[in-house]
Amino acid sequence: MGPEPVEMSAPPLPRILIVEDEQAIADTLIYALGTEGFLADQ
Repeated sequence: MGPEPVEMSAPPLPRILIVEDEQAIADTLIYALGTEGFLADQ
């Protein structure tokens, strides 16, 4: 019997902080960045 398989975890998502006072712009940026694989916070 060989070694047991090691579970590989996905690398953490790159994280971006959005500083924007217009909520509609911030929401659009958060959505667009999310579709590209980023985790965005406001």
